[in-house]
Amino acid sequence: MKIKFTITHWMVAGSAVSLFILDLWVENGSGAVYSRYYLDRILEYDFPLIVTFLLVIFCILIARLRGEVYKAILADKARTFMELYDDLNELQWRSSMEKALAKFTLNEPHVLASQLYKYNVKHYYKRVKVQANHITAHVSEGFELNALVQIIYEIEKDLYLRFVRAKREMDRNVPEPLLSLIGEIYHEIKEQGERDEVNDRLAVRYAFLVMGVNLLENKLNIDVSFPLDEALERKVNEQKRTGILRGILLDEEIYTFEHKGTSRKRGRLYLTRTTKIKGTPYIFLLTLNPDLLSEEDEFGELERIQQKFAKHIQRAFGMSYNRS
Repeated sequence: MKIKFTITHWMVAGSAVSLFILDLWVENGSGAVYSRYYLDRILEYDFPLIVTFLLVIFCILIARLRGEVYKAILADKARTFMELYDDLNELQWRSSMEKALAKFTLNEPHVLASQLYKYNVKHYYKRVKVQANHITAHVSEGFELNALVQIIYEIEKDLYLRFVRAKREMDRNVPEPLLSLIGEIYHEIKEQGERDEVNDRLAVRYAFLVMGVNLLENKLNIDVSFPLDEALERKVNEQKRTGILRGILLDEEIYTFEHKGTSRKRGRLYLTRTTKIKGTPYIFLLTLNPDLLSEEDEFGELERIQQKFAKHIQRAFGMSYNRS
């Protein structure tokens, strides 16, 4: 434990040293000064006053140093207590969130599971990393759910920046940059698919193709088609799950997607929504009954579910969850 010497410590130590030097000077004779200022009378006792004074100063110095030690110990204990307090708050918050998700899931017939992920986006040289970590969830009885504990996406920075700029242009009803981008991605996926070169990189690029098509259809209210071979599309979807990535990058967009793999999850419907809790970004992932798509007003039902979920979370936590 490091002791910090203050100005007081140095002044006390300096005074002690000065008095010690004075004592040596007097004891070895100082001529007329010694008698003129009556120092001989002061120091004629068996236990000289100056020695007493030096002992007092030494005790003061030791007491101050011990005080610094105790202050450091108390600071360490206070820091440990605050860390334990923060951990307890985190546990209580997670418990409250799980109860809120459970209440919504149980009371909403189309919702089979509700999950919460914390995510972050980090920019590096020539790449962007998106990481999502599972926080909590509630699953309906009899429904199987294999939640992703952690998933990391590596994105080429040029692709990421082009998509961000194209998305910004779409907000101004300028679709050309986005059309150009997804056209390039589409042809690249087809070429690599023909060579049977399906990998994580291609799966991430496919995610940008899907996001681009969704943006064009939603913003322009038109049907956009970039058809891929069904076997190739299935391989790309099974290579890496990118639904959460799409939900994160389509920030403040209510995003829905369908599982298109060959497992028992095929046909499942998901709804994502990003939000911030105390400045930290999170994404909710709702698993919905796919029968909802067969209803007459499926889009109205999806809108109703997300609005109801938003109001439920706002009431439970007072969080920022603005409607897109």
